[in-house]
Amino acid sequence: MKAIPFVLAGALTACAAAAPPDRHVEVLSSGGAAFANYRTFGIGPAREPAPPFQLSERALEVEQRIRPLVVAELSRKGYTEQVGQARPDLLLKFAVGYATRAPAVHQGDPGSSSGGMTGEMVVDAFDGASGVQVWRGTAQSEVDPDKVDGQLLQYAVEHLFATFPGRPTVASAHAP
Repeated sequence: MKAIPFVLAGALTACAAAAPPDRHVEVLSSGGAAFANYRTFGIGPAREPAPPFQLSERALEVEQRIRPLVVAELSRKGYTEQVGQARPDLLLKFAVGYATRAPAVHQGDPGSSSGGMTGEMVVDAFDGASGVQVWRGTAQSEVDPDKVDGQLLQYAVEHLFATFPGRPTVASAHAP
């Protein structure tokens, strides 16, 4: 898989006085995957996050809020969600978790430190017929353990899928 890293920064919250949380989005894509052949997608059961990340009390809520965002992004890219028993061309699975960051001492302010939580979202896409992984996107950000930030989830999903191959449009599929 080929890695395409993005380091993103900026405030997503309405609170302009707060320092913007750090964000990191990375996308891996299999160079040999024939995305032009994929038309449908399905979303499989969520997976456990990889260490050092672990499930939080809000993991289910996060997963429930991510699903429609992923469906919207893939639909926008020309894919159709496969419902029912038929096997989709692409099967997506995601994992969400958090890890506690060690407190960092701020320079010039002895005794001052801040610790926090880092949230991670991982979305994997598998070929529906073979089960081979063809794409992976990960996003990490500083998160508030007491609430789910819908804007941050939207931002992460949009940036994860920014480089996800889209389906050719009807007009471009017939263009010379």
